[in-house]
Amino acid sequence: MKILNHIIILLVTGVLTIGGLFALTSCGEDLPDAPEEEPTETPGSADEPGAEKPEEPSAPIVKSRDINLTVAEESLAEATIANSFRLLRLQSEIERKNSAPEVNIMISPLSLSWALSMVANGAAGESQAEIIRGLGYDGHSMAEINDYFHKLYGELRSLDEYSTLNIAGSLWFRSDMKPYVSESFAKCLSEKYYAPVDFVRSFETEETRLAINNWCAGTTDGFIKELIKESLPDDLFLFLANVLYFKGQWACPFDTKMTKEAPFYNEDGSTSTVRMMNSEEMSFEEAAGDGFHALKLPYGNQAFSMTIVLPDKGLELDDCLERMEAGATALTALAKGEGWHGTHIVSLPAFETEYECNFEDVISDNLSIRKIFDKDEADLSSMFDVSKMNDKRSLNYPTQVCKIAVDEKGTEAAGVTVITGAETVNGNLYFTVDRPFVFVISERSTGLPIFMGRVTAL
Repeated sequence: MKILNHIIILLVTGVLTIGGLFALTSCGEDLPDAPEEEPTETPGSADEPGAEKPEEPSAPIVKSRDINLTVAEESLAEATIANSFRLLRLQSEIERKNSAPEVNIMISPLSLSWALSMVANGAAGESQAEIIRGLGYDGHSMAEINDYFHKLYGELRSLDEYSTLNIAGSLWFRSDMKPYVSESFAKCLSEKYYAPVDFVRSFETEETRLAINNWCAGTTDGFIKELIKESLPDDLFLFLANVLYFKGQWACPFDTKMTKEAPFYNEDGSTSTVRMMNSEEMSFEEAAGDGFHALKLPYGNQAFSMTIVLPDKGLELDDCLERMEAGATALTALAKGEGWHGTHIVSLPAFETEYECNFEDVISDNLSIRKIFDKDEADLSSMFDVSKMNDKRSLNYPTQVCKIAVDEKGTEAAGVTVITGAETVNGNLYFTVDRPFVFVISERSTGLPIFMGRVTAL
C-alpha cells in the first residue's frame, strides 16, 4: 500500500511540474520549419475574398513558408521597405498642415508602389525614369520590377490558409481611346500585374461609377463598398486602380470576456473611453529603438503580423515617426521574426479608422516624380501610339482610400490606390496601448509593410 501511495505522489508531482512548464504560453515564438509542401498554386488561383477559410486549428500552427527572392528582388524589397517608412512620415507631416487635419491616418505604401509601377510601364524616357528613381528602384529595369510584383502577387496571396490577402488591379479607358492603346502595354499589365484592360463609354455615367464600385467591393469582400461616391469628371480618359485587401485572425485571439472599458489618452490632452482588449500573460516578440518600443502580434500561421509601436512617454508621435524611419532596420527585423521574446500582458484598444488622401505633395515635392503628371512634359508613348493622337495627355496624382478594423478576433484592412488621366490636368510586464501609437501590418519573410498608420485619438 505504501508503495502504491508513493507511485501516486510521484505521478501527481510530475503532472504538476509539466503543467507549470506550459502555464506561460507564447504568441509568435519561433516554431518548427514547415514540412515540405506541394507546389504552390499559380498566380491568380488563390481563393477569392469571402471564400471560407479553414477553422482555426487547436494545435500550434506550423510557421509559414518563406518567399524566395532573387538578388534583384531582394534589392527591390529593401527599397520598398525604406520608402514605406518614409511615406508614412511624410504623409503624417503633410496631414498636420491641413486646415482641418485628420487625427488618424493610414496608408498602403505597397499599393502605391504597385500602382506607380503599373503606370511606369506606360511611360517612357524621363517620365519613366523619374518613377523608378522616386520609388527607390534605381538600377533596375522595368522587366525586373515587373517580375518582382508578379512574384509578390502569386506569393502573398497563398502564404496563409488562415488569412486572406487579395491583390487586384484594373485599368479602364474611355472607349474612344481604344485605337491608341498600346497592345504591349495592355499585355504587360494583364500578364505581370493581373490587371485587365477594359473600355467604358464615358466615366461620368452612373453605369461606370457602379461598375467600378462593384469591382472594388468584390475585391475587398464588401469592406470598401463605395470607392466613388459621386460621378467622375467627364474629361477622364483613364482610370487605373490597385487594391490590397487583408483579413486575418490573431494567432492568439483576445478573449472577449477580458475586454473592458478603459481610458485612451488622446494627443490633444483629452481622454476617451475605449473597448480595451486584454491578453493573458504570455511571451511576445518585441524590439526597441531610439525613443520607441515595438511589439508584434502575429496572425494565422505567422506569415503576417501587426507591429504596434509605442513612443516612449513624453516623446511626440511625429518625433517617433522620424526615429522609426531611422530605425527601420530594427522594425523590419522584428517583422521578419528576428526580435527577442518578452513576457507581457497586452492591452490594445479595438478600433476602426478610414483615411483618404491625395499623394501630390509627397510624390511631387519629396519623391520628385513630376513629369508624368505634367501635360507639357508627360511621355506616355509606351501606353499610347502618340503619333496618331492630336493632343498631349498626362495623368493625375494618385489618391488612396484605406480602412482598418481591429477587434478580439483579428484585423480587416484594405487600401485602394487610384490614378486617373484627364484631358486637363520597455521592460515592463504590461504593454498598454492607451496613448497615441503607430501600427504596421507586414509579411514575415520579406518584412514588407502592407499597411501602416498612426492613431492619435479614439
